[in-house]
Amino acid sequence: MRYGIWWDAVCSLGGVIAILWGLAAIARTCAPNVSPAVFRVVRNVLLVSYIVCYLFSFLLSVGDKTGNGRCQDFWDAVVQTNVVPQSVSSPGQPAVFCSEAEYGIFRSRYQLVWTYGVPRDQQQKVLAAVTARHRVNGAAVQVVFYQRENWRVGGPYNADGTLADKDGTVIPGSATRGPEKIERVSVIR
Repeated sequence: MRYGIWWDAVCSLGGVIAILWGLAAIARTCAPNVSPAVFRVVRNVLLVSYIVCYLFSFLLSVGDKTGNGRCQDFWDAVVQTNVVPQSVSSPGQPAVFCSEAEYGIFRSRYQLVWTYGVPRDQQQKVLAAVTARHRVNGAAVQVVFYQRENWRVGGPYNADGTLADKDGTVIPGSATRGPEKIERVSVIR
């Protein structure tokens, strides 16, 4: 589950506050003669520094979203290997999907490529194609190989192949992705 940048900010800020509180407790024990005002100043400087760094990284992460343009390069590279079967969820298309993702408190970006149904002996061929494109683009890439697509028509509310809202309204032509088994995860830096 992906929570987003605000959840990351709250959790990491909570962690920073807990660390600062613990450091202050240790410092008071080790240096009882130092004025409490000194500890408050140091704490506030560290806290403001953290907030400024996080805001800067936030602005970087929401600014330029052109990284998704690289997805087409990686998608093309995987499709050209001719080892990816047709998608169950997107008929007529290969079972390859790509997105841009972020991780860490400084919101570092990377490309995320999902492939479904690629035989184990052909996965290295896909990785070689992605690695070749990676040398051109330079962004980190995570390639996830799934055993197969688990695409179910219908949802949790109706057995007749339709998904219903909580109020019972039927949504025709609906489908959901079921649990899927990961065969391999590779990160190319």
